[in-house]
Amino acid sequence: MLYCLEQLEDVEGTGYPMLGLIAGRAAMQPRLAALGLQEVTIAGASLRGHTFHFSRLETPVLPYAQARNPNGGLGEAVFCHGSLWASYVHSYFPSAVPAVVTMLRGSLGMPAA
Repeated sequence: MLYCLEQLEDVEGTGYPMLGLIAGRAAMQPRLAALGLQEVTIAGASLRGHTFHFSRLETPVLPYAQARNPNGGLGEAVFCHGSLWASYVHSYFPSAVPAVVTMLRGSLGMPAA
């Protein structure tokens, strides 16, 4: 996801251009910014995974979905832009095959259902 943004800043604040496929920037942090289990609903299926990162994201893009942590609190955003799916969540695809099929069909330009 970071490489798809417009800019990535290092800990000292120096910005580096990225691909620009998703509007926004991320800034690296000196400490861990997020760690934990996540679950997001896509196509009615609960796709599970985890998050582990040292950056903070700033984007005007509205997420396709919002993950939850095991306590029901807000987790990471999941973005979908055309055929691109991006998130801090490292998904465990076998946990929700219908969700993965939806994501792949969109990536291949096929109808979701």
